[in-house]
Amino acid sequence: MLFKKRVQMKPKIEFIKEYFSGCETAWQSPGILFRVRNGKGLLQQAYGTKGGDGLYSLMFGEIPLIRVHGDEYMCPTCQKLISAGYGLDKAESAVMGDLRAALNGPFLSLAQSLKDLAPLLGLLPSGFYALADVQLYPTDGDGHFFWAVNNTPRLNQATCPVYEDGNWAEEYPAFVLPSQPPSHYHPERAEYYRDKPECRAVAYNIGFLNVLLDGHHKATAAALEGRKLNALVILPMTGISYPAESKSYQAKLGIGGEWIGIDELGINVEEAKRLLPARRLTEKETERCLALTEKSFDESVWTKQLLDTARRYPTAYVLASTQWSGGLSEERIARIINREEFADEDQIKYLCTALSFMEHPRFCELAFRVGKDERYARIWRSVFGLLVNIRNEQVEDFFIEHLVNDDGLRPEATEIVNAYLNDAADSG
Repeated sequence: MLFKKRVQMKPKIEFIKEYFSGCETAWQSPGILFRVRNGKGLLQQAYGTKGGDGLYSLMFGEIPLIRVHGDEYMCPTCQKLISAGYGLDKAESAVMGDLRAALNGPFLSLAQSLKDLAPLLGLLPSGFYALADVQLYPTDGDGHFFWAVNNTPRLNQATCPVYEDGNWAEEYPAFVLPSQPPSHYHPERAEYYRDKPECRAVAYNIGFLNVLLDGHHKATAAALEGRKLNALVILPMTGISYPAESKSYQAKLGIGGEWIGIDELGINVEEAKRLLPARRLTEKETERCLALTEKSFDESVWTKQLLDTARRYPTAYVLASTQWSGGLSEERIARIINREEFADEDQIKYLCTALSFMEHPRFCELAFRVGKDERYARIWRSVFGLLVNIRNEQVEDFFIEHLVNDDGLRPEATEIVNAYLNDAADSG
């Protein structure tokens, strides 16, 4: 009997095109579409269930790098909880170490980065991906320093497209989660990168969130400097759209928020289905994934300086509000304040939310006008809730005037005003 020896084919990374034909992506960053052939499948997404609970994890082999907890069906539009993974350091791979020389050098181009990252990209499952040069916020998208995650699951609004009052936010790469435990943090490394913003981190995208594969100290340096993190982000396929009965439209793959025709990729529908990069965990594998914990995620104590850096950056809700605001141009803001353009209550609420976070010089002016216009009475509570973060004479005078004219019909707004003025009196 003849036995054929199985040959492990070497992974191959194929450049397809500059992403979106040279147009700016939704997050205004250039990208490259590429294909992985003969991928090793070591670095991949995995889903599993235990009882009535669901688990999503980005895995390196059998090591969970981050854990996202939800219901049994991992509802795509529901907020989920995040807990720390076991640590990329446990994976015992020399790939990341071999890449650091290229990653710590000056960024030349995405095409060059695709070549430099080939050993890492070959660890992905076979399929289509994009590599984008993106600026990320070094927070978890829910108001916390990115590395301050622990083994206790915590609800995070950035785990799904933000929804409110019939509005859905478009997800795009924005925030950061760690894959390395805090025991690997060295302050001197973060200090080294503080004046080197050109050095890229590497991350894997999961909606608003991006799991750092390399660059934890670069992200920490960015947080200390109050700037964004430059990162090369791997964007996997997120879905396939194809006709059920009619053949009137072409099947497409979703990658990074865009839909690309399979004819352009040279594959058919059945092949496209097989390429969706997700591993199904058995219940036993899910239990093991949940049981692996790295104690330094719970034991490390971050400095107040680092924890406070998250205040400088928007949350997922602020990014959603920016999308729903109708536009933040100076001209539009001026037209609305001067009553030359009408914006409905929701748009005004989201506009105020975005301007408040930005500490825009005309936020108070807009908020005062809204607070004196009965057409916007439904959102006074929201707008007043933003004004209370500002302690100055103008806000105090506005609230006093509101009380003088208060008809008592909106007790929730009156309560906010009274609390602000009482606090001002106590501190004065």
